[in-house]
Amino acid sequence: MHANLATLKFPKSHSRNTIILYSIFVMTMLGALVSCEDAMVESETYGSIHGEVFDDSSGIGLAGASVTTSPASEALVTNDDGTFDIEDLPTGNYTITINKSGYNRSTVNVAVRELRTTNAVIPMHKESDEADGANATADIIEWRNVSSNDSVHVHVDYRIQNTGSADIEEYDILFRIESAEGEFFHNEVGTDLQEGRIRSGSFEKYIRREPATAVEIYDIWFN
Repeated sequence: MHANLATLKFPKSHSRNTIILYSIFVMTMLGALVSCEDAMVESETYGSIHGEVFDDSSGIGLAGASVTTSPASEALVTNDDGTFDIEDLPTGNYTITINKSGYNRSTVNVAVRELRTTNAVIPMHKESDEADGANATADIIEWRNVSSNDSVHVHVDYRIQNTGSADIEEYDILFRIESAEGEFFHNEVGTDLQEGRIRSGSFEKYIRREPATAVEIYDIWFN
């Protein structure tokens, strides 16, 4: 026996109950969706890193060392006493890389936890006096401010040249940018720069609302 659904009729009381139950179901689902959205919004948590960079022989803090992280955060340099602070980092695992002229590169792995400051103690070892023939120079070709919607980026064109007698496996150039809002740092990395070769590059760096007044190469490292 088959019934035509189009011809079925329910008592009015049954229809009202069905509507009420359906309304309750819809409201429950909407509440669940809102709760899920709130959970997603609140899922991003942050912490910070406080670091100390020092000579492993003398124990003296090293000023002006380049500090970068992976995953990437803002590039910066150490203070006069060799310390640095990175605030408002999404929680997770980070690799901190330190570069300073005259020292071997140093890296350390840290874990950033919610609402906590992770301490990173990073010793640096002086480079050997033995020359390996590697050398490089870098210079800025030109730079200009690019303004849009109350924000400013600085566009920089640069080049690096291998001036030594050996190939360079990896290099890191740190740029310092000055504006009325303070100092900004940016690093550019590259690999496989053969002897005598020149390589050009460019980048744009967000520097908030004030235009750059000066751009310079702060330091360069290679191996």
